[in-house]
Amino acid sequence: MAQVILVADDDPDDVFLLSRAFLTAGLPHRVLHVRDGQEAISYLAGEQNYVDRFRFPLPALLVLDLNLPRRNGFDVVTWVRGQEQFQDLPIAVISSSEKPEDLQRAKQLGADDYRIKPAGLPGWVTIVKDLASRWLGSYPESRRIAKLRDLAAPLSKDVRTEAHLVSGVVKSAPS
Repeated sequence: MAQVILVADDDPDDVFLLSRAFLTAGLPHRVLHVRDGQEAISYLAGEQNYVDRFRFPLPALLVLDLNLPRRNGFDVVTWVRGQEQFQDLPIAVISSSEKPEDLQRAKQLGADDYRIKPAGLPGWVTIVKDLASRWLGSYPESRRIAKLRDLAAPLSKDVRTEAHLVSGVVKSAPS
């Protein structure tokens, strides 16, 4: 069975592009969607409509937006990191916020990755390929190993490809 990606985002266009990016990239992952932060927590906890783990299996990766109804992305990250069974669940924030304080807060709360939402499908494909290779490959990095590596290795100043890393944030390269 394909690994499950749980996406918490209230923008159906972004969810469509993310799902399409997995297909376009040839990645066989199953993308499941919840519309708000409270629904993400209910899914992970196996509560309410998400009791059936056959229909709603635990995800291999949690992708979430920060600006969610009911409970925001920061609340979700805090809740997940407070649950012993989810300590190794990678969390990737994909947000439209480019504020350094949002990146810093998300990382401090326990998010493993922080990306800026791209403008089109090619940017989404780049992001999902990177997320899949880092967190969903044949030998995915554990969160602890990835954190240690990220702390030990300096970030490249400027890698000009289709996407580049800036202070731990992937942004679309300027045209």
